[in-house]
Amino acid sequence: MPLWAGIGAAFDVDLIWSVFLLAGLEIVEVDPSATAFTPLDFVSYLWTYSLVLVGV
Repeated sequence: MPLWAGIGAAFDVDLIWSVFLLAGLEIVEVDPSATAFTPLDFVSYLWTYSLVLVGV
């Protein structure tokens, strides 16, 4: 596999996640006490980071 294809595949998953987030299929809440790194609390992200969807 070429390097550009692997990098593109990783970006595709993140782009699909943002579309699903805007569509309401995945849920993220802002909670300042969630972690020290980011205030985002990932409540539901079942679709984009599942092995089945990534394999497609």
